[in-house]
Amino acid sequence: MEKIRIFLLLIIVLMGSSPGAFAQIKVSGTVTSKDSGETIPGANVVVKGTTKGTITGMDGKYNLSVSEGNAVLECSFIGFQSVELSLNGRTEMNFALEPDVVALDEVVAVGYSTVSKRDLTGSVGQVKGDVLAKSPVTNYDQALAGRVAGVQVSAADGTPGEGLNIVIRGGNSITGDNSPLYVVDGIPIESFDPGSISSHDIESFDVLKDASASAIYGSRGANGVIIITTKKGKDDGTTEISLNSSVGTQWVDNRMDVMSPYDYVKYLQEVQTYRGDSYLESFNTYWISPEEYKDAKPINWQDNIMRTAVIQNHNLSISGGSKKSSIYLSVDYTDQAGTLINTGYKKINNNLKFSHRINDKAELAGYLNYSYIYRNGLDVSGNNRLSIIRDAITFRPVRPLVDDGKEGGLDLEDPNDLRFDPVKTLSNTDRYRRQDVVRGNLSLTYNITNALKLKLSGNYNVDNRKESLFFKKDTYEGTKGIDGINGTLTDRRYQTLSTSNTLIYKKKFNQVHSLTALVGTEAQVSSHDNFVAKNKKMPTDAFGTDKLELGTEPDLPTSFASENKLVSYFGSVNYGYKDRYLLTVNYRADGSSKFAKGNQWGYFPSAAFAWRLIEEDFISKLDLFSNLKVRVGYGITGNNRIGDFAAFSLINYDEYSGYSFGGKYGLGTYYYNLASADLKWETT
Repeated sequence: MEKIRIFLLLIIVLMGSSPGAFAQIKVSGTVTSKDSGETIPGANVVVKGTTKGTITGMDGKYNLSVSEGNAVLECSFIGFQSVELSLNGRTEMNFALEPDVVALDEVVAVGYSTVSKRDLTGSVGQVKGDVLAKSPVTNYDQALAGRVAGVQVSAADGTPGEGLNIVIRGGNSITGDNSPLYVVDGIPIESFDPGSISSHDIESFDVLKDASASAIYGSRGANGVIIITTKKGKDDGTTEISLNSSVGTQWVDNRMDVMSPYDYVKYLQEVQTYRGDSYLESFNTYWISPEEYKDAKPINWQDNIMRTAVIQNHNLSISGGSKKSSIYLSVDYTDQAGTLINTGYKKINNNLKFSHRINDKAELAGYLNYSYIYRNGLDVSGNNRLSIIRDAITFRPVRPLVDDGKEGGLDLEDPNDLRFDPVKTLSNTDRYRRQDVVRGNLSLTYNITNALKLKLSGNYNVDNRKESLFFKKDTYEGTKGIDGINGTLTDRRYQTLSTSNTLIYKKKFNQVHSLTALVGTEAQVSSHDNFVAKNKKMPTDAFGTDKLELGTEPDLPTSFASENKLVSYFGSVNYGYKDRYLLTVNYRADGSSKFAKGNQWGYFPSAAFAWRLIEEDFISKLDLFSNLKVRVGYGITGNNRIGDFAAFSLINYDEYSGYSFGGKYGLGTYYYNLASADLKWETT
């Protein structure tokens, strides 16, 4: 009887508690794309922390039963960011998913937006940022060779840290500059120093190669466009600290073959014999006989000017944030000793990038970079008169048995001998270039609707340079040159202030038609100024360019200032049908102050069509291709790489333009530039 009472009591307790413990709450809702507003079929909706869930139907709707009114639902779909929401007693929960940042090997930057590789209609190449960072080089451009088809990378000079020549699909201009336009985090830069950015900070490196891809940049796109996007902070609530350090050595493994001591003396004997008795007598006095040099140890001048050099790089970065705010901070230090004595390269890159979501529609983002760059040493290649390498391979490889007073065979009294001891030249020539580069960007993005986005941005870039060149006594200039011990100081400043504003509409209709339309405007003011001071015949070389006033023959200081302006209007339309047929149309109008009235505006249209054949049944059934696409494009791009006043006739005067008349000296002027009134845009 007692057992029956306990059993009945248990039943009553369970029945009384079952509404709260076992009742299921039915939840329903719709999953859509936040950008386009279209429903998303096949999205996963699960109760966080459990395996209980469902997927959305073709209409993007779902139904799910949960056991708790405060359960957290997690919604996810490939290509979109996952979203977690708490029910808080609600029975209807809708999700709006934001497109995820697609992996680098799936999207590329094209103009003022990004597009997946499968939807490209133009020719665009890409290098992953981590590939550049892993290469043992000081600047990213040294790691580009052979990585992008159609991009030629060559070195004009072997000086440490010197920028390389990058030409995309060959030169397009006979008289103008053939270097590409750089766009760094939305900042267009025509004369870009690769040392002003760390390879560790690069997220993606995209190269717009053909006219249909680069025409959106109009007058600056003829030589191709390189778009560099730097890394940004994390948005998953975590913080990542990364430290990368590397130390290595560099050396020149090969040497140019030169004569042995015996071969050189034998050759010298033949030359002096041909020149006459007095020359042969001089040879016999100092050199005696070639046989004396068969076992002589050679002087390797190439070894004397070269060394094994240490290169080191250290990078520290901090990345963190949440869905609302994110930040990325990095510091990079590079020190490269040159393989030639008294040459080297140092740089410090500081990079800050942040974003903050003001509300559901507005986001503020910024970027600030400061770089300190220091290069020292002579240009390795020299010029048509003076060259370190030439001197090293032409100096005699052995000394005569009887000292003739000619170090390396150099006759200081011979005005036609332009050579000089290469070791002394490198050791006693102080040349450096110091740069302070500041680059910044501030942008505001506002989602007017799910499909319409407005972006406003302001950009600033300034490059301050100080260049110093000083020739001490033991150099060609200091010993044989007419200027004697001399020094030159040059201050340069390059500044660009610009704004870029775009309105983008992106929407997909019925899962068949996709449309992206963009309109925008840009304005840019670029200025450049420099100041040069030189003094000669200095009594001592102890102070270098720090005491230029010691010289007794100063040149007149020279200064220069220039400015140009550019105003642009542009638009782009991308249309896709079933992700199979793709069409892109661009148009840009640029107005430049570099041209005279009537020729200031240039117009640059382009169009491209692509057909993804792999989507066709008759191709896919062949089972031969992983991807197959054909494309055709046409575009007109421009080149505005001319001087700010090339289209205008100029009059100038300087210290040499004076004249004497009636026994008096007068200041004269002369035509500095004779311009053509028909000078127009160079188009490709």
